Amino acid sequence: MKNNNRPLKQQPSLSPTNRVGQTQAGRRVALGLSGGVDSAVCAALLKGQGYDVTAVYLECWRMPGCKTKQDQADALKIALQLEIPLTSLNFIQAYQDQVMSYFVDEYHAGRTPNPDVLCNNVIKFGLFYDWAMKQGYDYVATGHYAQIEPGDKTKTIPTRLVTSVDLHKDQTYFYIKLNKNSLITSYFPLAI
Repeated sequence: MKNNNRPLKQQPSLSPTNRVGQTQAGRRVALGLSGGVDSAVCAALLKGQGYDVTAVYLECWRMPGCKTKQDQADALKIALQLEIPLTSLNFIQAYQDQVMSYFVDEYHAGRTPNPDVLCNNVIKFGLFYDWAMKQGYDYVATGHYAQIEPGDKTKTIPTRLVTSVDLHKDQTYFYIKLNKNSLITSYFPLAI
């Protein structure tokens, strides 16, 4: 991860080596839509840039006191307003087995776990990412503040994760375990 303290030229071109010859209008993006402001803004930005956007609500938790139903209703409201399709994926069991169990085990061992880092790796850029690629999407996008610096076509310079332009909102730390291969087909529209 690099902190270059300067904005990158532009991220909307995404990865020019990934889908050679396609225009933005032909690019399909699966956007993780939480129902919050950041992912809603991403949906509007992507649609405005001409991408074929599908909003995807990731259900990871359903417990008393949790706002899952309200968040899902908010995601639906946003999708309807922007006239984009919305689908919901149930990752409750995977989240429980792979993220929360880790959190509890680490906590009981006297360590300070960070379940968000694991969730991004296992759920968002694991299960969700794999689902999107199998469904034929070109990119996966989220409302996080991070930038992807495209590598060159010869792969001499690899694609890499760099800090957001706004260092106060930077969230690259939460992607520290992200598979570098998935960076080529990932997009963080808010980082620009």
